[in-house]
Amino acid sequence: MAKRSKAYEAAAAKIEEGKFYTPEEAVALVRETGSAKFDSTIEVAIKLG
Repeated sequence: MAKRSKAYEAAAAKIEEGKFYTPEEAVALVRETGSAKFDSTIEVAIKLG
């Protein structure tokens, strides 16, 4: 199995597995842990009802 990078390991450590995040928390977490050198996008699926 390939070894993960230091940046990936640091980002993965900040995310709690099984926790439900509010939209505001999720966006803040994505911005904090993002490491792409380009403008990335996020897709959101919301189940109503």
